[in-house]
Amino acid sequence: MQSDPTMQSLLQDLRFALRQLRRNPGFTLVAVLTLTLGIGANTAIFSVIDAVLLKPLPYPDAKRLVTVYELDARHENDVLAAADVASYASEPHLFESLAAYRSSPFTLTGQDLPERVEGAVVSADFFRVLGVPAKLGRTLLPDLDKAGSALTAVLSNTVWKRRFGGDPTIVGKIIDIDGEPYTVVGVMPEGFAFPAETEMWAASKFSVPPHPLTPNTDPSASRDRHYLEVVGRLAPGVSIEQATSAADTIHARLKKQFGDQESGTGATVVSLHEDLVGKNRPALLVLLGAVALLLLIACANVASVLLARGASRQREFAIREALGAGRKRIVRQLITEALLLSATGGGLGILAAWFLLKPISALVPPGTSLTIDVRLLGFTVALSLASGVLFGLFPALQLANAGVQSGLREGSRGSTGMRATRLRGSVVTAEIALSLVLLMAAGLLIRSFNKLLSEPEGFNPERVLSMQVSLPRAHYQTPEQQAAFVREVLDRARAIPGVSSASVISRLPLLPGQSTRDVTLVGKPSPPGAEIDPDYLVVSPDYFSTLGVNLVRGRFFTEADLHGGPPVAVISESMARHFWPNEDPIGKRMTIGKCSDSAANSSCEVIGVVGDVKEHELSQAARPTAYVPYEHDPWPFFSLVVRTRMEPASVTSELTAAVHAVDKNLPVYRVQTMQEVVARSLSPRRLRMFLLGGFAALALILACVGIYGVMAYSVVQREHEIGIRMAMGAKKQDVLKLITRQALMLALSGVGCGIVLSIGAGRLLSSVLYGVGVSDPVTLLGASLLLISVALGASLAPALRAARVDPMVALRVD
Repeated sequence: MQSDPTMQSLLQDLRFALRQLRRNPGFTLVAVLTLTLGIGANTAIFSVIDAVLLKPLPYPDAKRLVTVYELDARHENDVLAAADVASYASEPHLFESLAAYRSSPFTLTGQDLPERVEGAVVSADFFRVLGVPAKLGRTLLPDLDKAGSALTAVLSNTVWKRRFGGDPTIVGKIIDIDGEPYTVVGVMPEGFAFPAETEMWAASKFSVPPHPLTPNTDPSASRDRHYLEVVGRLAPGVSIEQATSAADTIHARLKKQFGDQESGTGATVVSLHEDLVGKNRPALLVLLGAVALLLLIACANVASVLLARGASRQREFAIREALGAGRKRIVRQLITEALLLSATGGGLGILAAWFLLKPISALVPPGTSLTIDVRLLGFTVALSLASGVLFGLFPALQLANAGVQSGLREGSRGSTGMRATRLRGSVVTAEIALSLVLLMAAGLLIRSFNKLLSEPEGFNPERVLSMQVSLPRAHYQTPEQQAAFVREVLDRARAIPGVSSASVISRLPLLPGQSTRDVTLVGKPSPPGAEIDPDYLVVSPDYFSTLGVNLVRGRFFTEADLHGGPPVAVISESMARHFWPNEDPIGKRMTIGKCSDSAANSSCEVIGVVGDVKEHELSQAARPTAYVPYEHDPWPFFSLVVRTRMEPASVTSELTAAVHAVDKNLPVYRVQTMQEVVARSLSPRRLRMFLLGGFAALALILACVGIYGVMAYSVVQREHEIGIRMAMGAKKQDVLKLITRQALMLALSGVGCGIVLSIGAGRLLSSVLYGVGVSDPVTLLGASLLLISVALGASLAPALRAARVDPMVALRVD
């Protein structure tokens, strides 16, 4: 039985391609390494894009899952109040089911050491909305987990295995959570963690989860405390747009019915997938564009090398054509070689991507895993094939069209070689243009990051250590007990050698979370725009000196303010400007949140103004902020903060011991210096900057190699011409100028095209920049000069080689 002639021909092409690549190990190594970098970077970034943006959420009929938000005074998404949740849930034509939840870390005790576990308090419909059944036991059911019934909890697969050893009889057992007995009713399947990183879900004691500061109070009538996240499943046939319009109508009705009790300017419904990953999209698309440019540059580089190598094989191609091989066969042979290169580069690219997965994992939301799966392998195969065709087809067509006569003609090297040199020049010009785009983008991110680093945090993070503590309500039921615990811990912390001051705050700057309160000025109308609720923080008197927050006017809290003194508050500069423009706020009175337990003293006196602190992100303007003494409004969870006279990490064990000396069953968690807090808040931007900077550096190297190759090949092809010039009196410096001028023209052409592309591409960066314009002239000029300098540097060695040409050797007839 005879084999297929077409298959025989293809195998013959493949064997010949392998021999050709083995004969030129230097060329093969450079080409494969170049493609490995380009394909590997694309594969790694695509793994992030796929995991974050493309893969559907792991829930049944996930397209119908949504989140509901109220729009605040700035038309930004805000969480809901408890009464609003009930109002939206009563619309069956809009939502098939609706559930409320709030994240709430839990303290697990009863086994070995106490452990802090990320958790959530959820309404009974929570798991029904998501549509995920339990692995063991059951999830929460409205008819079995009614408000007021025994406390029930569902465990994640992770905490079930880690804390309870995967006990198959865990369902029905009683565990201790925050000092209270909870019955375990189920264990969720592996991988389920919503919200992200949650390891335990506790059923709400009421129809919706209570506020964390009032856990024993039914919040169902509350409209002034916005703290609940809401996830829902749309009714069949209802679109996101229809749901948003209906929710906005419901909010308008509530606003009319309840007046000022119903805050906000409207409501919106957002796809759950968009809500979880939408904020990551701009940065990921920027990186995807960067690696796509890098791959194009890599392909251009390999195409340039193939053109040069093909020009030296022109005689071979001509002989094969003269012996009967058609041009299609020659093109196919060259494409086979290109595909073999790209396949090898693709295989090694997968390995390179695997090494990149760990460092780039910081780009994905918590709980998202990056893996090399079938989808990723398919993407890499397709990318490798496309790359092979991209960089192989153009050189193949150009070289196959040179013709028999030209290839066999003695001395034909000049005509075909110069044609190849011009083509390579065009390819290198494109490389330089694309490299400038990457350099410009990297430069903008670097300048943006430096601007952010120079942005004042509003506090001094040096030599400050923080740790978080939560007091279980079962053991610390009253504000007096909570305040007493804090006083004793602070006394012990101040006694630690090396500690200069100690304090507590309800939420540290630059950590997740937000607590706001509405403000009403006493004795005067609120200014326009005052409906913006300021951040509300409770602190001990030494907080400002511990964290290094500047006093602008007035005074800080003192011990006299804590024990029987009238309610007082310290405000930030932005709050002073917002509520008392062109006035001195010292001595003014306002009602804000809970200034005192006494109804007779429901208003606070402003006693001080401090500098603005970046409470949320360094890239965001400081929000109006009000601080009240901790003892006037004790919270069961807080951060303990100390300033030291030595390395802060050296007092970690002593500070932990100070907490455990008061209560040994309390876990201390999130122990970190304030410098680490600041660094973590910047880590996503830093990683993007390093990645894009790395891609730009690779592009610069590839452009340098491309320019060097063009100039070196040009010198070889023009050796005869250079010999004639030198024989007629041209000096070495004239030859140097000739070659460097050619490189300079290539660089200027590429930079000119690149500037146009950079200005257009810069607009895509606008959402990830801070303090820098997309057409920043300093960055553009710096990137352009760098590329031109690299081009001249790359041409120097070929220019010196040309200047050393011996005219007698160059003019000798072959």
